[in-house]
Order: sequence, then C-alpha cells, then structure tokens
Amino acid sequence: FKTLKLQAGLVQNPFADIPAMELDTQSREAFTRDELKAICAKATGDWRYLVGIGIYTGLRLTDALHLKWEDITDVIRVVPAKVRRRKKGNGKVVEIMIHPVLNALLSELRRVRGGSLTGHLFPALVKEYARDRTAASVAFGKLLRDECGISTTAEIEEGSQRKRRANVRGFHSLRHSFVSMCAEGGVPLTTIKDIVGHSTATMTAYYAHAKDDEKRQAINLLPSGFFDPVG
Repeated sequence: FKTLKLQAGLVQNPFADIPAMELDTQSREAFTRDELKAICAKATGDWRYLVGIGIYTGLRLTDALHLKWEDITDVIRVVPAKVRRRKKGNGKVVEIMIHPVLNALLSELRRVRGGSLTGHLFPALVKEYARDRTAASVAFGKLLRDECGISTTAEIEEGSQRKRRANVRGFHSLRHSFVSMCAEGGVPLTTIKDIVGHSTATMTAYYAHAKDDEKRQAINLLPSGFFDPVG
C-alpha cells in the first residue's frame, strides 16, 4: 500500500497504524572504529549530529531524529518509540548521560539553530519521516555506500542450498557499535542494559557479540576521536 499509494490514488493506507510482527531478521553488524571515523568525517548537515547521537547514546534512528530540546538537560531522557508502540515497560524513561563530544556537538547544533530552542532537534527530518518512514534509513544507507565506501549488504546463507543478500549495515549498526564499545571498555552488562533500554541482560549480550555514576562512567569510557574537533 505504501509503494502503490500515489499510483493508485489512495488517500490513506489502512494498514499504516498496524505494528509489524516480530521477525527473525539478520542482525546488524557493528562498525569498526575506522569506519566510524569515516562516517563522522563525511556526515554533513543534520546527519553530523544524528551520527553523533547514534554513536554516543545508542538510540535507534526513530528515537534519535525525534529528539526534542526539552528531552536534553544534563542527561537525555526519552521513552523509546518501541516501548510506546507496544505499551510495554510502563513507558519507562531511558536516561543517557551525555558524552563530552556529544555535548560539544549539541552546543554546536544550538548555535546552528540560533540559540536556545524548543521542539524537535531535526524538524525537517521529522516532517520527512511523517511522509515516508523509510526515507532517513535510505539516506543513511546512501551516505555509507556513496560517501564512505561502506558496503551495507552481505550474502547470507539460508540452509545448505540457498543464499540471499541482506542489509547488515545501517543506522542501527551505530547502536551495536555503542554497545560493543561499552562492552570493550569493561562496562557491566546491567549498566549497558539500563543505558540502552533493553529489557534483559540477555538482549544486551546479544548486541555485544545502575546507578547514575556508573552510567556516566560508562559513557565517558567511549572513545572521543571520531569527529574533528567540535565546539
């Protein structure tokens, strides 16, 4: 329906608000540190700041691009869209301490936007998302392939006789990278779980193939050298 909407002259997609069923899909792969540096060097405009948010918070793309200035104080507080959609976790707020590099990026974005602001950090992307929920993912994939030379697909085996191409690199890979870097820094799984909003430590362990001071320490353990100096 989404694909044929314009061609068929449909006013509304009757399936738009029906949540998709959970599928066993191919896991996204984490980026290497060199790949993260390349992405940070090539990302411009809103993507410069979205990539920074992805690296230093582990937020999913939907939650990152819908962030509001009101969500950001000395920490970032957000109820993940995934939780709101499924009405699980009693609307639990995820609190993420702000890494110094991300703090500098957010300060830079405030200056770009013209000072102290309210509303969405990325209003243009929010409007685009309302028109087409895949647009941001497609744009990030194009950035990876065309600007950074990073392949976004891989051949996956399905049984002994069958293979298929699958998407293995995308914005969600920044979330995997965040969890992996935390794990490499020796951050306990329970702390990582609390930061990224996983319901179980088992889910956090899958991504990685509390107290506020522990979370702040975890965030500060993340490397700082991905972006050129910001301020």
